[in-house]
Formats: sequence, structure tokens, C-alpha cells
Amino acid sequence: MTAAFPSVAYLVASFLFILSLKGLSQPATARRGNVLGSVGMALAIVVTALALYIPGSGAPAIPSPSTAMLLAGAIGIGCLIGAVLAARVAMQLDDVHGAVTGRWSARRPPPEPGR
Repeated sequence: MTAAFPSVAYLVASFLFILSLKGLSQPATARRGNVLGSVGMALAIVVTALALYIPGSGAPAIPSPSTAMLLAGAIGIGCLIGAVLAARVAMQLDDVHGAVTGRWSARRPPPEPGR
């Protein structure tokens, strides 16, 4: 992996995040927006993990175990928050994602009870 690869991958992930926000602005394109945002985040996480362990990727050296634990802990906390929100909130995935990212649309009616 060259030093330019992580930069290009982060640029692609940023572009996917921007497209995700655009997709989340309309209920008809919210699912596509969720997919684009998820792919962008997965790309960013994978590239970050690879950049830590691949020599010549721009990382200063093989990271310490505490760095790996910090990355794993951050991913674990994010998964835990997502699981709790999914279990406690009776909304569709695009509603939860919109609420968390601050893209809740005022034009959208609240979800029906039991939905």
C-alpha cells in the first residue's frame, strides 16, 4: 500500500458521506443515502485499520497494542450505541440514522405507534 492510497480512500469515503447526506434529505432516497453512508464508514474504518499495520502506508510504525485497543474500543462503543438505538426505537433504520446525524426532516410526520 502506497502512502497515497489512504488519502485517496479517505477522499472517496468523504464523497460517499456527502452523497449520503444528500440522499437522506428526501424520504424517497433515504435508503440509498443510508447505504452510501454505511459504505463510506466501512471504507474509512478498513483503511484506518490497514494503515496502522501496513508498512509504508504513512503510519509512523507498527502501533502499540493500546492503539489497536483504542480503535477496537471505539468501534465497539459505536456498535453498542447502534444496537441500543435499534432495540429501543421503533423506527426504521433511516429514521434512526437521520435522528443521530441531525438530518431529521421537519416535513416528515412522526412514526406511527407500533410501527
